[in-house]
Amino acid sequence: MKNTRLISWTAVGICLLLGTQAWSQAANPQGATSAKLVGTWVLVSETAHQGDKTTQPLGPDPQGMMMFDRGGRFIMFIARPGIPKFAAGKRDAGTAEENHAVLAGVLAFFGTYSVNEVDQVLILHPEASTFPNWNGADQKRYLKFAGDQQIWTNRTPAIGAEVVEVVWKRAQ
Repeated sequence: MKNTRLISWTAVGICLLLGTQAWSQAANPQGATSAKLVGTWVLVSETAHQGDKTTQPLGPDPQGMMMFDRGGRFIMFIARPGIPKFAAGKRDAGTAEENHAVLAGVLAFFGTYSVNEVDQVLILHPEASTFPNWNGADQKRYLKFAGDQQIWTNRTPAIGAEVVEVVWKRAQ
């Protein structure tokens, strides 16, 4: 019994060590802009621009949070408030309308990131996303910082607009 426990704990330790090494060997961005990104951010707004027309795809009070670590990893989740609950009470039993509401109202992805310090461009390298077209496809966001906010300009949005501007505020 002692040998089994020792082997089990040794295996757990090795897995944790390898996982930590893989996590720390991500993009590991460097520079002033990268340092400003590190931390937790809360979504303030998302505004889509199509010609002279502007819309708020997630509504006037969007929900969202993202985190950047020093090792070059990120995670992001944004959602339209008020997405209806599934009548069946199971996530794999939604109606076509319920599934559409989730698909149109939620975007989540994670992966690694790097920063082009000269051009102030954040490059997200999604590993998995609720929008599968982004899996493995770099996403560029032009950055500005204003006080405790960062502002992204996405010139190739996935929602049919010409440009999308997203404002994030550093979490307190």
